[in-house]
Amino acid sequence: MENSVTEMLMTSLGIMVTGMIIVFTFLMILIFAVNMTAKIIKSLKLEAEINDSAQPAAPRNNKSGNIKPETIAAISAAVKKHKE
Repeated sequence: MENSVTEMLMTSLGIMVTGMIIVFTFLMILIFAVNMTAKIIKSLKLEAEINDSAQPAAPRNNKSGNIKPETIAAISAAVKKHKE
């Protein structure tokens, strides 16, 4: 019951092609699902509601005076030391 090299190569080629078809099919289903989800979200206008309700996590500058001068000095010193 010895299998010849040719038979083994044909079997392995069949397994490889079957695996590639399964992966391709899964990826096509995944792309379809993502695109449909995007269309549903756009049709329900959920994206606009999410963007409107987004708040910045922290102020980008110190105009409001929320950051203590000692904290700014410590951060500046750490950055200067790190650059050395």
